[in-house]
Amino acid sequence: PPASTGIGAATRDAACALDLLAVAPGPGSPVRLERLVSPVQPDAVRYGSLFSRGATVRGRATTLVELSGTAAVGSTGATVHAGDVRGQTSHALEAFAGLLAAAGGRPTDLAAATAFVRRAEDARAFRELAAGRGLDGLPALCVVGDVCREDLLFEIDGEALLGE
Repeated sequence: PPASTGIGAATRDAACALDLLAVAPGPGSPVRLERLVSPVQPDAVRYGSLFSRGATVRGRATTLVELSGTAAVGSTGATVHAGDVRGQTSHALEAFAGLLAAAGGRPTDLAAATAFVRRAEDARAFRELAAGRGLDGLPALCVVGDVCREDLLFEIDGEALLGE
């Protein structure tokens, strides 16, 4: 069940930058892979995108949660809050928190996150809205780059490690 984020951003002189986590549990392994379903957003496959909202790798004592890029996408797959970075950011943070909750976590369980903004001045909106949700210490790197659609101004992905 892949979780993905594909964002265009310059990485020095590299043509491509990629992180990959591959897991193949052997027979009798306690490791389980599970696809996450968002309680807030539709399955992306329903509107023509080929990625999952997130995935978990559950072990005996811990669960790794991989959260795909989450943006202001409504129930039909269309962008919501067009032109409104605060509205889009708030919607994305709500969906992101809902997805993490579906895995049994809370935003304070995040080990790392990347917030993507289309315009540098929009990073402030992200920081203010995150702080308003009690996430001022969120371990998030804010990056200026292309978001997956022209009309999207904000997207966030992340990883959490949960103890069981």
